[in-house]
Amino acid sequence: DVANKAHHIFDKSQHGLDPVLNQFQGDSIAAYKALEAATRTAATAQELTGTFETVVQVGGIDVTVRGAVINGIVRVGTAFIP
Repeated sequence: DVANKAHHIFDKSQHGLDPVLNQFQGDSIAAYKALEAATRTAATAQELTGTFETVVQVGGIDVTVRGAVINGIVRVGTAFIP
């Protein structure tokens, strides 16, 4: 469920994602959807399979994303700004 994933990623201050959240006026669901779309694009372009860690741009900000490609579907596990 998108709301749970958005909460998991954006409500943890240690992830350092406030700058991304600010790009979406604090809307964690919109920010998550943008993160997910950017990750899907990167996974396709980089031909990622299995578990991965990659850097994507969300709202002009570099975000490190960890996740997995399962049966061709990109799943975001976590995201953060190092």
